[in-house]
Amino acid sequence: MDVRNPHRRWIERDGGNFLTGTVAVTIGAGSGVGAGAALALAEAGASVVVAARRRDALEDTVAHIVDMGGTGLAVSADVTSSSEMQMLVSRTLNKFGRVDFLVNTAGSLGPFDEPAWTCDPSAWEETLKVNVAGVFNACHAVVPAMLDQGFGRILTISSPSATMAVLGASCYCATKAAVNQFTRVLAGELAGSGVTANTFNPGPTDTPVFRHVQRTLWVGAPPDAVAAAQRDPIDACELVVWLCAQETAGLTGRHVSWFDPWVQRGLQRMRWSRVD
Repeated sequence: MDVRNPHRRWIERDGGNFLTGTVAVTIGAGSGVGAGAALALAEAGASVVVAARRRDALEDTVAHIVDMGGTGLAVSADVTSSSEMQMLVSRTLNKFGRVDFLVNTAGSLGPFDEPAWTCDPSAWEETLKVNVAGVFNACHAVVPAMLDQGFGRILTISSPSATMAVLGASCYCATKAAVNQFTRVLAGELAGSGVTANTFNPGPTDTPVFRHVQRTLWVGAPPDAVAAAQRDPIDACELVVWLCAQETAGLTGRHVSWFDPWVQRGLQRMRWSRVD
């Protein structure tokens, strides 16, 4: 993963410090969008706690953060375990004293490229644990700390599959719809507390998961679609940084897509505000 991408002018020219003093926890940060989010937030000045099951992948992400002059901490934790999510938050608070941003990117495609009636029920159940119960476990662990400090932003990766019937991906579609609705309810319950919750879609990104989708469901996709998938995860996670910026302070209970025109305008304003 390129940590010196010249297209991120808004970070490089600003010195990467507009989130200095904040602390972000990124779950699923061993690779893909999770690692991209961790690096993008670190470039913007946040101290970043990265979590996933694989320790070696996390250490690689932290090494990139340190190379950029940032502060990172790797914590091995399984999102399907409520106690391990509690441990993750406790370690974050012990190390940094607060947690400002939670970015949930851990996920599984689950049973894929097959009709619902032939899916392995145990695979369905495991995907629900990761994609839905995992989001609940992370939020359940972090919200009390955010409420105590009167500030927090919860960002959970979602997908157009939440509302689109992708044949052969019944479990994935169902879990993303559940995550969107859970986030809306959570946002309502947190109204007026200073803690917000949104889901986000970073768009086609050059990750192993997206390449698998191309090989299975989108065989023969047009070249322009393939080219769009080559966007670097850090560039895609510019959206995450924007959702942690002051401009989006009042946004909650929404599904935010990279492709929305109002999002693109907001991102452009953020880029301009970072240029000398």
